[in-house]
Amino acid sequence: METQYPKYRWFVLVVLFIAIFGSGMVLIAPSPMVQSIYVSIFGTPSHGDTAGVFAGQVSLMMMVSFTLFTAISGIVSGQIADRIGVQKTILLGLILIIIGAALFMVAGHNIVLLVISRIVMGFGSGPMVTLQAKVASEWFPERQRSLVIGLGGAALSGGIAVGLNAGQAVYMQTGAQQVFYLQNVATGAIDGANKIFNPGTVNPALLAQNRLVRVIEGGNWNLAIAVMGIVSILSLILVVIWMNGPKPPQVAEPIQAAEGGEHLFAKAVKSAAFPIGILVIFCGSWLLNVINDLTPNHLGDTFIGLGWGPANGGTVLSMFSLAYLVGSIVAGILLMTLFRGKYRLHNTIAFIIGAAVILMVIMPQFVNPNPAQPGMPPAPLIVAMIVAGFFMSMPIVIVQAFVANNYPKQLTGRIGGMSMGIGFLGGTVGVAVSSMTLVATGHYDLSIIIVSIASVIGAILGIWLKRPRAFAEEEAAKIADK
Repeated sequence: METQYPKYRWFVLVVLFIAIFGSGMVLIAPSPMVQSIYVSIFGTPSHGDTAGVFAGQVSLMMMVSFTLFTAISGIVSGQIADRIGVQKTILLGLILIIIGAALFMVAGHNIVLLVISRIVMGFGSGPMVTLQAKVASEWFPERQRSLVIGLGGAALSGGIAVGLNAGQAVYMQTGAQQVFYLQNVATGAIDGANKIFNPGTVNPALLAQNRLVRVIEGGNWNLAIAVMGIVSILSLILVVIWMNGPKPPQVAEPIQAAEGGEHLFAKAVKSAAFPIGILVIFCGSWLLNVINDLTPNHLGDTFIGLGWGPANGGTVLSMFSLAYLVGSIVAGILLMTLFRGKYRLHNTIAFIIGAAVILMVIMPQFVNPNPAQPGMPPAPLIVAMIVAGFFMSMPIVIVQAFVANNYPKQLTGRIGGMSMGIGFLGGTVGVAVSSMTLVATGHYDLSIIIVSIASVIGAILGIWLKRPRAFAEEEAAKIADK
């Protein structure tokens, strides 16, 4: 007899979408303001190399701390959700995000408090990022699970896109303004005392030996980043409503009746699919987090980047994030239609295209300014970022859909949580490596090359993403039941 899933499941999907969306906003909020943050904390850099060190330090403080504890939280969230339920686990995560955002608002320039607040927000984000497979398997029929997970990926990238622009907008509304400096082209030395608010007054003789650079200063970035936690307050209210609504249907598991949960879990962990899924997510998280961390500064930083300004850098990353959003949804649809469970082929195609396209953002013909539109990123680079975002969104969705459709329901919390949690460390490692590379080299090119290499590795690893043999009899039982 076919299980009847309640229509209430669509409300559950909306709640999950908004909660993940809010996590994306708080994750990315500091990224477009890295230059402003390091100028506020460390002062105006006296040399391009110093700017690279400062940018790397702020990235480690704001982004690595967040993603590291999101990963740690994700590893334990699945086990907690299997014990106390998805709703309570997500509720606890939202409470932590709200507490972390409030702490960030009052932390000022205290580095210790800033890092602690980002750790708390990151730990709170773990359940939202990692429990999609469990929600899909509990509330939705198998044919809809890939779409649900795709929409979860879209929520994360949508939150990132909105967080980039909303945070920057709040920052500008709190008193930020453009401040101009003279930078010596030969030495990279910056005249921090010579702040020029009207570029037209600059002596042409000075401009012959120096380049005018633009920095956004003066806004309240503590408030701008903390305000991104407002969506999590709305999510908390919706989760409380969800907790008091209908329960998910009880689906009989053929294997569950014959074997204990721990024995099943041991089987799942011993299968090759478990570590392969983690490694594919590791590579996919590396791509997402490093691109999110690097792009606004690579394009916008006037000291060591391409110098198009924070607004243009944030705009291009927003386009990447929107493409990532669309790609996540399309990935779920393609798994249900074109690929029909061919996870390996889908994963390989997505990673290979992403690896090729992302290299374009460091090729001279793609990054050279357009003389007709000075100060604006060239169109080929924007197109490359959109294509990269579309295809880079797919691997994580593919693995999460694989988990939801190929493991018994009582395992999806732990398997999905551990896969996403451990795999999400790829984002942490990737951002840490890119930050250290930035400090060591003073430019972004090598970090982007490493992103492309990670994408190729993900494509190769995905070849072994095969259905666990331990659960073949469960599939046979399902087919017989139909």
